[in-house]
Amino acid sequence: MEARGVVSNPTGMGELTVHIGCQSTHIASAAIAQAFELPENKVRVIAKEYVERRNLRRSLHRDRESLENAVTPEGLRSELAELDARVAEQDEGLSRCRREFEDMGMRVLQTNPLTLHIHGESRTGPVVFCWEEGEGSVCFGHAVGEEEDGRRPLKLKSA
Repeated sequence: MEARGVVSNPTGMGELTVHIGCQSTHIASAAIAQAFELPENKVRVIAKEYVERRNLRRSLHRDRESLENAVTPEGLRSELAELDARVAEQDEGLSRCRREFEDMGMRVLQTNPLTLHIHGESRTGPVVFCWEEGEGSVCFGHAVGEEEDGRRPLKLKSA
């Protein structure tokens, strides 16, 4: 049995922002859009956006390094300026995603792989659930106050 976690926030008329602990965020966002009768472009999955922006930023950084190391052709400065603008756009998007996670009560523990701490309750009291990029569900956690310790698998009882 896998624990599933979903946090959503209606962001305006006909729009929904979602954080979901699963590997198939594209499929999940399509299913959410269908269930709420929203166009897919009106459902935003923050973890998916964060990972896509982080990966694009890395690619842009590699492109910039390649241009800097190449023989300097005409127009190189404008290409570097364009790359710098695209990197800045990704940085702004990453910051916005991080703020949105925090506004929903989550904490970004690390960015690579993206790891989120989500405060919640268990049968024994307060707990911090832990989701890491690539995990299909929220299946790790910590006791409150032990967030910096190693992650521990959640113990789930079958009904």
